[in-house]
Amino acid sequence: MIRFADAGDYRFVIREERVEDAAPIGGRNDPHHYYRSVDGKSTLNINGEHREFEIGEIEANASILAQRKDPDHYPELYWLGDMFEKMRIYREWSFGRNTIMRIPQMADLPNARLLPDSGNLGLVLNRLRREPEAKERFLKA
Repeated sequence: MIRFADAGDYRFVIREERVEDAAPIGGRNDPHHYYRSVDGKSTLNINGEHREFEIGEIEANASILAQRKDPDHYPELYWLGDMFEKMRIYREWSFGRNTIMRIPQMADLPNARLLPDSGNLGLVLNRLRREPEAKERFLKA
């Protein structure tokens, strides 16, 4: 969970950020938290170690996921940050005659992930065609 606030001049600060289990387990009242920050007071709880940060030690305009990327020391934060890094949002799709998707594509473009301008759509679709499981999941979605 993350909560932002306006800091003026087109900037924002993070007022609250929590990385925690979805629900309490083992008879606990609260879910186990890996990171919790409220108005600058931050607590990190990784591998049983509990660490509190002073105001200013954690940047107020960046998520903890962008600040702690070490998989050995922060495995849960690293994993979650990696999952968010793999997500993509595509907007303003155009399918007209002169769009980039309709012009010939270079064969050496990446095919693992769709580019922001969709310039490699044919290559991505061709790759999906060769992977029956991925094609089936795509068609079901």
